[in-house]
This record gives sequence, C-alpha cells and structure tokens, in this order.
Amino acid sequence: MGTVAIFGAGVMGETLLSGLLRAGRPTDSLLITERRPERAAELTERYGVRVTDNVAAATAAQTLVLVVKPQDMGALLTEIAPYVEPDDLVVTLAAGITTAFVESRLPEGRSVVRVMPNTPALVDQGMAAVSAGTHCPPEHVAEAQGLLAAVGKVLEVPEGLQDAVTAISGSGPAYIFYVVEAMIEAGVVLGMPRATASELVVQTLVGAATMIRETGQHPTVLREQVTSPGGPPRPPCASWTTTRCGRRSSARWRPRPPAAASSPVADAAEGPPEHRPEDTSTSPTHRPLAGTPDEPRPGLAPPLRVERVTDATWADYRAVRQAALIDTPRAFWTTYAQSARRSDEEWRAMVAGGPALWLARDGERPVGTVGLWRADDQPAGEAHLIGMWVSGGERGSGVAEALVAALVEHARGEGVRRLTLDVARENLRARRFYARAGFVPTGQTGAMPWDPSCVELRMALDLG
Repeated sequence: MGTVAIFGAGVMGETLLSGLLRAGRPTDSLLITERRPERAAELTERYGVRVTDNVAAATAAQTLVLVVKPQDMGALLTEIAPYVEPDDLVVTLAAGITTAFVESRLPEGRSVVRVMPNTPALVDQGMAAVSAGTHCPPEHVAEAQGLLAAVGKVLEVPEGLQDAVTAISGSGPAYIFYVVEAMIEAGVVLGMPRATASELVVQTLVGAATMIRETGQHPTVLREQVTSPGGPPRPPCASWTTTRCGRRSSARWRPRPPAAASSPVADAAEGPPEHRPEDTSTSPTHRPLAGTPDEPRPGLAPPLRVERVTDATWADYRAVRQAALIDTPRAFWTTYAQSARRSDEEWRAMVAGGPALWLARDGERPVGTVGLWRADDQPAGEAHLIGMWVSGGERGSGVAEALVAALVEHARGEGVRRLTLDVARENLRARRFYARAGFVPTGQTGAMPWDPSCVELRMALDLG
C-alpha cells in the first residue's frame, strides 16, 4: 500500500481523508495539500497527517488524488506533471474534467482514473462512479475503487456515461434536498412545528429509500401501493402515467374543443361570497390571454370553466389552496400564504367584504383560484391580484391564463384601470408568467410581513 496524496483540502478532500482514516489507513501513508497556514494547522491537529505543498506531495506519493475545482485543474497539472512517475496513479474528482484532458497534461502513458463522487460521502453514504483512462491497468482501477469505498459505494462505468452520472448521482442530492425542503415548508405552512415536519419528512425519505433497496421492487410498484384505490387521496403525480412531447401527461388527456367567443365570467355579481345568494353558475370555456396559445395541454378535460366562489363552493376553494401549498409551497409565498394556518372562520372573516374570488374547474374538479382585492389605501381605479394558486399537476396547462383572463374582464367591468400584484423576487417562474400576461415591474419592492428576508416585487397591468 503506497502513499496517497490528496490535492485540495476543501469539503470533498477532507471527506476523503477522514474516510480513509476511518477505514484503517495509517496516517503516515496519507498527505494533503493546503496553501493556507491556518487551514494546514487545523488539518494536522484534527487528523495527525502531514500537510505539504503540491510538488512535495507529487514527489512522495504513488497515488495522486486531485480534488480541486475544474477551473484550477490545468494549473495544478502543469505544476505537478514533472513529478508524476510512470507507475503512479492519478485520480481526478473534478466535475467535467475528462481523462483525456488530464492525460494530455501529463507525461505520455500515465495512468488516470476519473471519479464522480457526491456529497453524502460526508457521512460515508456516498455514491461514486469511476472510469479508466487510456493507459490505466485494472489494478489501478481497483485501487481507485478502494479509495472511494471508504466513503460509500462505487461503480465502474464507461467514461461516456460520466456526464449522465454527474446529473443523476453527482447532482442528485440537490434534487432530493429540494424535495425535502419543499415538504418541510409545506408542513410548516399547514401549521406544524418545523422540528415535527423535519422529522416526518426525513424519516419518510429514509424509509422510502430503504424500501427500494431492501425489497428490490420497482419504484412504480411501491408508489402504486401508496396510491392504491380505496387508500388515501392520490397525490397529483398519481394520475400522470404516460409521456407525451417530453412531458408527463394523463392517460385520460384528450384535446380541448375550440374556445367559445363568449365572456370567461358568467357570474360577475357584486359583493363577497358571504353577501351573495348561493349559486353555481359558471362561465363557458375560457378564452386565453392575447398571445397565449390555446393549444391542448395534458391533464385537462374540456371544458375548463371559471366561476365566482360562493358559500356553496367555499370548500372547493380551500381544497385547491391546500393542494397547491402541499405541492410546491415556495411558489405560494404571497401575502395570503399564511392563511393555511388559519381556520376556515378566520379566513372568511379576514376577506369578508374584500376580494372577489374565482375558482377554475377541470370538469367538476377544482384546479385553481385567484382573487381581486381593493385595499383602502389604494389609488382610485387600482386593484390588486391576490391568491393565484394552481394545483401542482395542472401548472402549465392553461389554468392560470384562464383565471387571469377572468380577473381582467371583471376588473374592467368594475372600472379598474390598473391591476397590480406582488410576487416573490426569487419566484422566477411566476414573474415570467405575469410578464407574458402583460404585467410589467413598477420598480417598487417590499418585504413580506412574516419573512423580511423574502423580497416582493410589484408588477402592474394597465387596463386602459
């Protein structure tokens, strides 16, 4: 067992060093390079290994593990190339750096292995893929696999698959963390303490991953066990079973007939739902906003209708709002996102006499909501769009366009000359949607009342 030198004492470099020590490698067989004296002293104190410079490490080691940023790889190879011996092994962990790139900067015939690790290596649960270079013998591949096995699992793949590996397992933890983050935020929005939501979500993730590994069943089978008929309500993803034009689509999808030329809002009576008689009148099929293609979209059955919310349809309104918050809570950081924590009575009291609310339906199924608010301090002729919530499975399917069209028509009928809205600055998808609908930034910004770190941007649409 020769000396291993780790070039780069960042997160992954230190992770590999600590993993090798836990796996039983003696400290005198390991070197690590670091330019900052204080960081070098920290590593020596923590692990008892020798910290040195690049040239000394390349001279002393038989296995050189390059754990630097891709943009620094060329300069490092130029510095150490004269000291890499014919029998040495060079292992690169830099994303996107090919074995050909490394080989071209080393003396002819040097052995190179490319590795794509991931961050769960920090807890010895990493997933790494290794690929041999042109001049790499099997024993060097096995040696590279042994190094990475100290911090997780290792697979050998053809180098042509390394970019795919980077997308799937290299970047994969970020996708999982994003889902976990969204689920925890959903729990918080629905009234759970953050610690409770975190424990529920994390254990659910661990349990689901363990089921996949230990049962050997296909994920589709496991998912269908959760969404089986007669079980709990199916999540939005459960009905998306086939693929069409590169998107997940519903097996029951069928083209929508041409849009009717009549008004998108049949029920435009004055007053909030509490002050109006119960009715279920609905609009004809919606007309899209100007410039919005009225093409068939997956997941919607004709006709898509927009109706005013009444006492009779209040439960449907709440169902859409809660489903939308569960799907992707970050997309609903509006001034009404906190309403999920309120009781039905509290929410009704808050909006009584205020906004006019609409509900979009796919057949009989509620799929989206929006409201129009006229605050006491708003200028005359101005109103505010609030509460645009669309169930996650229906986003991109024309629901939001139909709701905005209904709102714009009602606002014009009420004499509104300027329609405003506030959108979280980080919510780029929503900002792009409203820009396509004709809203433009006003230059005004503000902080959300319950989260000052989240900046809202104001956008406006002049109705003439």
